Amino acid sequence: MFQRRVLRSTEALTALMNEAESWEEAATRTAAMMNTVVAELAERTSSWHAFDVLAWLQRANMAYAEDYQESTHDGLSALVELAALLVMERPSANAMSGDSRPRELESHDIVDPGAVAQLCRDLDAGLRRLIDAGHLLNFARQADSGPDWRLRYHMVEREMLLRNLSYPHLQERLLRGLFCEPPVADLLATTLGFTIEQALKVIDGFQMMIENAYWDSVDAAREHILAAPRAAEPVAMDATATRRPRRGRKAMDRERLDRVRVSVAAIVSDRLGRRVAISAEQLAAMLGEDCSAIEAVLRLFSQPFGTRPAVDLVEDYFRGRNPLRTRAVLHDPAVGYFPINVGNLLFGLRELIEDAFKQHKVFDRYAKHRGDWVEEAAVAALQERLGSEEVHRNIEFVLADGRAVESDALLVCDRVALAVEAKAVSLSPRARSGDSARMSRDFTRIVADTVQQADRLRTTLARDGRLHVRSRDQTEFDFAHVRRIFPIAVTLEDVTSITGSASAFVDAGILPSRRELPWIVSLLDLWVICEIVEGPAQLLHYLHQHEQAINLDMITASEELDLFMMFLDQGLYLGDHVDQDGNPTTGFFTLSMTDPLDAYYLHQTGQRRTPAPKPRQEWSPKAFRELITQLECERADGWTTAALNLHEGDRNVRNQIATMVRRLARRTRLDGRPHDETRLFTDSHSSFGVTGMSVGKECTVEQLRERLLTWCRARKHLEHIASWTGIGVIANQPGRVAVLVQLDEPWTDDPELDLIVRTLRMRPAAEVATTVGKRGHPAGASVPGPNQGLG
Repeated sequence: MFQRRVLRSTEALTALMNEAESWEEAATRTAAMMNTVVAELAERTSSWHAFDVLAWLQRANMAYAEDYQESTHDGLSALVELAALLVMERPSANAMSGDSRPRELESHDIVDPGAVAQLCRDLDAGLRRLIDAGHLLNFARQADSGPDWRLRYHMVEREMLLRNLSYPHLQERLLRGLFCEPPVADLLATTLGFTIEQALKVIDGFQMMIENAYWDSVDAAREHILAAPRAAEPVAMDATATRRPRRGRKAMDRERLDRVRVSVAAIVSDRLGRRVAISAEQLAAMLGEDCSAIEAVLRLFSQPFGTRPAVDLVEDYFRGRNPLRTRAVLHDPAVGYFPINVGNLLFGLRELIEDAFKQHKVFDRYAKHRGDWVEEAAVAALQERLGSEEVHRNIEFVLADGRAVESDALLVCDRVALAVEAKAVSLSPRARSGDSARMSRDFTRIVADTVQQADRLRTTLARDGRLHVRSRDQTEFDFAHVRRIFPIAVTLEDVTSITGSASAFVDAGILPSRRELPWIVSLLDLWVICEIVEGPAQLLHYLHQHEQAINLDMITASEELDLFMMFLDQGLYLGDHVDQDGNPTTGFFTLSMTDPLDAYYLHQTGQRRTPAPKPRQEWSPKAFRELITQLECERADGWTTAALNLHEGDRNVRNQIATMVRRLARRTRLDGRPHDETRLFTDSHSSFGVTGMSVGKECTVEQLRERLLTWCRARKHLEHIASWTGIGVIANQPGRVAVLVQLDEPWTDDPELDLIVRTLRMRPAAEVATTVGKRGHPAGASVPGPNQGLG
């Protein structure tokens, strides 16, 4: 399937694969073909100014915020980067390819728009052919070359094509957190000669130069259009009117075409790339900053012309060693600095600074701050969203063998605990290029260690039935009430975009099993998810469904936010796609699903004028939202595990549960008698029940609590399951949950409960139930209460 996908656009590659007898031969032939394409493209651009070519390609591939959709946008920043590698072999931006002589530039330098348009079309076709060949070459190099080949393949693919996997305003927030606080701020200024704010200003300045050059050209085009003489044209009369003339279609088309040509000519003839390029002095004056600091930033960001042949640069690019991924500015002393990809500058800045710290031998002083800050930022985001009752830092868990292991933080929210590990580890350049040894080392530190810690936490909870921890000062905490724990690894690197699933780590031997994995999420994605979820209950449910989906290894996602948006759009319940033993029967690959999220943030940050709503789980009924909000606000004992149970259903089931107590209260008001209703949900991974109960206004809350607790305990015991939720209301206040009963203890034999079951004359749900579940969600069974015919 992969081969068919990457070969879809070029017959030459298809023929090559048919002729090759092995992956090695396919790789050799592909590399030779790519060298030919590189030479052809370099020759095609040889008579054009390097910066102008890159500027035109930037405009052709640029996304416009007002109508941008990742799922349909066809532009690729990789095309501009590859074109930049082609022109970098020149001795200067002005020189013709393969010639040290500079071009003779005239003041007006008029360019034929048609020639520019044809150049862009030719480059687009050739560069896309090069990328398709690069896919094949990467696959041919990695296929069947060891158990970690898929991991190496995905790593190189990400370095080739995937860039800037979060939102710029969040990346700026991260950079300020890492480099604005002392002592790192002082370290940055003394070793590199600038502050993080000055570096961010340089990035903003480049963006401003690109936009100004474009809009100046648009203004020039407008002047040309206004000054252009009106084309002579025949006038046609409307057959249905005698007074109002209308122009003929051909005349209108000619006029529109003339205006378009004038507009394009004004833009392309304005030497767009050379107008974007800027000197350090000009940029410093524009930003109002010290020139030496701006020069220091530009030295970090830029690289010169004439360093290596284009063939070698492209070869490195398709091996995961893209020289423009971080240093995305080309410098020609005679023309100035030209940004290839402003986004690369923003998202590569941290890596550039960290590499510089290593060269200056001050990295250790920074690393301590980085680890502490990532941990603090992750805990703060989770605590703000959950409203955790307790947060414990740097704690120890005592294992069965008596050893103590540490965890960075433990957030306790009712009966749920989140164990947070901050992994402020960066991938090394060799790991990014698919080096097996370095990848294994880096991913062991990022992923494997966290999985081991998560297993220890779950083992402790399963062994003792409680969490017993102590802080470094030996203060002990006993969390006997905690019934569910979610281990979370918060990273600086986006691991999801490298693998898409856990199976690649398992196959590579980095993880022992794909079962019971923690949530591994980048800090940037964690910020987004914590901001977008509608409340703590929804966040906990995402953790629950995410854990099930990843452990089943049924979903491959290109990035974490695609999985999160799939959760909002339709949920991650996969029960319909497993067999009776809980094994997957199919697999899913999530395409890009972040269009609504992109539109929301583009509007929030002022880049899009058209309002875009905050994404939400639209299929949750209003009554269900109100019920969950009430549980979140009142926070009765057991509300977290109750919310996890109540969320396990589609829209129809959620609506029935949310309105169940209102229906029961209405019946109580009519006949004055108590009423109850029970629903049982079971699948291969979890089982739980929900009971609603209403009583008359003469009953007190305590009487209702006692009655509902007895009924839930008996029903839970009868059904042999571990979790049961009870919701009780007083009939004259049906909109308010008066009592929440949540039972989460494992099932055990209990003669006393056997007697209660017989006294209440209960029968198993299978004997009396009416199925109400819907495909795609846990099977639901509606069980009538004692006043509804239960004999």
